[in-house]
Amino acid sequence: MVAVLYHLKKFFDIVPIFSHNQIKAKLEYRGALLIDSLFYILGYGTQFIILYLITDKFDAIGGWRQYEVLLLYSMTILTYTIACTLLRGPSSQLPEKIKEGHFDQSLIKPIHPLAYEIAASFSGYFLIHDILGIIFVSYSLYMLHVEMNLIKFIFLVCTILGGAMIQGGVLLLFAAVSFYILGENPLTYGFFIALRQLSESPVTIFPRIIQYLVTFIIPFAFICFYPSQYLLGKNDFLMFHPIVQFLPLPIGVIVLSVGCMVWSHGINRYQSSGN
Repeated sequence: MVAVLYHLKKFFDIVPIFSHNQIKAKLEYRGALLIDSLFYILGYGTQFIILYLITDKFDAIGGWRQYEVLLLYSMTILTYTIACTLLRGPSSQLPEKIKEGHFDQSLIKPIHPLAYEIAASFSGYFLIHDILGIIFVSYSLYMLHVEMNLIKFIFLVCTILGGAMIQGGVLLLFAAVSFYILGENPLTYGFFIALRQLSESPVTIFPRIIQYLVTFIIPFAFICFYPSQYLLGKNDFLMFHPIVQFLPLPIGVIVLSVGCMVWSHGINRYQSSGN
């Protein structure tokens, strides 16, 4: 427990320093930062508009109306960008760092390697994405005329935190494969994005085996589908008990913990490939 608290203190001590330096570096090239930000805004915005146009052609998809489907997409994007704010660096950069031997530098720091990797790659740049995700979710809830009270607001916040933990935990879990194989790791991006897209649609439109997969194996259905049932007053859980709608946060804690443990275990198997 003492060791955990020590690493947490170190982590929060160095995060502001790294973040400040990275923001200063980004601001040195304001034009590139502006174009990069517009690229992501246009990218997510275009996806939102395309999904809007597609769902506008149908009365419902699997019993879910237009803005209900857009809410699923919005919550998936928001939780993904929150997860990336902290964990995009450690997951996407790990394969190359291991291949080139640069990960050795993280092992000699006076802090847990994962905590150092998170702090070193942390950037307020992703906050732009987070704000965009909040706008999408707020707009979808507004168009659905969801009456938010204190209980529903707390539930929504817990759901978003749980969804971010689920996505972050899976990112770490997939990235940890790089400790066991040398070279490119297809799980860190392509496979993850393919699975994440399953959570952007009503789970009920998929075969039962897929519903089991995204509920019990890689629990992406807890990111937005199940909790949205509560927010929207829907009841189409099919195979599962309605209690699943209240489980995003505890499931998120479990998935993130597993991701961290597998990542840490991978460090024990790590053998430097550097010169």
